[in-house]
Amino acid sequence: MSRIKLITRVDKNRDYTPIINAVFRDSRLSWGAKGIMGYALTKPDDWSLCISDVVNQGTDGKAKVTAYFKELR
Repeated sequence: MSRIKLITRVDKNRDYTPIINAVFRDSRLSWGAKGIMGYALTKPDDWSLCISDVVNQGTDGKAKVTAYFKELR
């Protein structure tokens, strides 16, 4: 199995989001759902997650994003 270096550490004094590791270790969730959760955690606490916003921020269509939302519920 070949390995690819994907991690580049950055200065954590600005523009970063701490995310609980459990989100990414939950094997019940698809990578798409995990990605949406990561995206949501970059937003302010009073921000509302909206399917159309998530669709506009990525390459997955409305049907896939809706399925990811169902997973996260």
